[in-house]
Amino acid sequence: MSLTDARRRNRPMTFQEQVEKYVESLLTGDIMTSDVNTDHIESVVQSWVLLKYTQDRIESRLKEIRKVLLDRAAQFGHSTEKGGNKLQVDGTLVLRERRMAALPDEKKIRAMLEEAGLKPTEAFSKVTKVVLDASKVEGLVSLGKLDEDEVEKAKKVTWALRVKESYDLADILEATVGQAGEEIVESAPKKKRSKASGSRKKGA
Repeated sequence: MSLTDARRRNRPMTFQEQVEKYVESLLTGDIMTSDVNTDHIESVVQSWVLLKYTQDRIESRLKEIRKVLLDRAAQFGHSTEKGGNKLQVDGTLVLRERRMAALPDEKKIRAMLEEAGLKPTEAFSKVTKVVLDASKVEGLVSLGKLDEDEVEKAKKVTWALRVKESYDLADILEATVGQAGEEIVESAPKKKRSKASGSRKKGA
């Protein structure tokens, strides 16, 4: 082991080193730079599975880190004028900002009103909202006052995407990265492994 490697093992990696080790290969690789409009569909599906797998774990990790940063800022940071905290880390500013909702919690207010012997109407206002009534629209269509085809065309259409990973992709992720997590295979039908070959077979 070289002196440089030894020193690196005794100190945290610099930001530059972390970028080179974790970020550069991901952002400059084919999965992020290839033209998905012309890629083979197999490659597009695999890219989706890999990026979604990575995204879920990044979001989970960010939540974990967020809690630590908030705790560290509160514990070691300096107070701000707005009741928060600020912490300087190698020139980077970590802010723990106090955010207050415009209105108090409704359940707590109701409890306070009840305890004070006050009616809910003394703190709550009734708001009348006009909403489209599906049954009334259907009635107008049945009476011939509205054209059914035109009503159908007026409905907003959105598309949901669900990608159910094959067991092959899930197995590769699990073998390469570690435990892939139950969410990767929970959407697929349960299969049993053959004792003779170890391959999975579809359940009944």
